[in-house]
This record gives sequence, C-alpha cells and structure tokens, in this order.
Amino acid sequence: MWILLDLIAFLGFLKSFYFMAVAMNVIPADSSLIPAICRMKRSECLSLLSYAQSNFLSLSNYVAGLIYYPLIFLLAFLVLLHSSQSVLAFAFGISLTTVFLGIYPSFELVARLKILCRLCFADHVLNLLVAVVIGSFLKW
Repeated sequence: MWILLDLIAFLGFLKSFYFMAVAMNVIPADSSLIPAICRMKRSECLSLLSYAQSNFLSLSNYVAGLIYYPLIFLLAFLVLLHSSQSVLAFAFGISLTTVFLGIYPSFELVARLKILCRLCFADHVLNLLVAVVIGSFLKW
C-alpha cells in the first residue's frame, strides 16, 4: 500500500510540475512531450491559471501541489520507518483537508466557469485516493 501512496504522490507532483512549467512558459501546453490525454487545452485548463479559484492562500494550486505531494511522500516514509499512528493521523488530516478544499473549486469549474479540465479533476481524484489509502492504515 505504501508503494501505491508513493505512486499517487509522484503522479500528483508531476501534474503540479507540468502546470508550473506551462504557467512559466517553460514548455507549451500542447507539447508533444506530454501524453495527449494529459495535455492542457488552451481554452480550458490554461485559462484557469488566471482565476482566483486556482489559488490557495495566495499560492497557485500547482505550487500548493508541489509542496503537498512531497509532504505526503515524506510523511508516508516517516510512518513506514516509525509506525507512528500520530504521524499517520496528521497525514490523514492533511489529506482530508485537501479533499475538502477541492470541493468548492471543482464546483466552480463545472457550474460557474463551465470548464471540464481533465487534469484538475485528476488531481482531485488523486487527493481523494491519498486520503483513502492513508485512512486505510489508521487504527480506528
């Protein structure tokens, strides 16, 4: 299960890194280096970077992802080394908070902005998977 959690965190980090690279014009949104299913559409995903809903505490969501996913990876490693339920509970709390913080922006994407960004929704699914995997390790 820890390998699954690390894989999810790695995929989330890659997605956040991709958003950052596109936002900073390091690579084009439709780069052939990126698998077609993951490419951003200029009219949808790329336009999201200018919306207030794509920020968390004045940080772009991709920056938050570049912090969150390595943190999850580190916490998973600490739990693996020390079998600490308190660290696990902390990681679970962070992951649940992340899931709940994603509900409003998801609603905004669909209901108000009418944008179906595959990468954004993939990120929300990854966040939910992180919470489910961590929660499965908790001793209730």
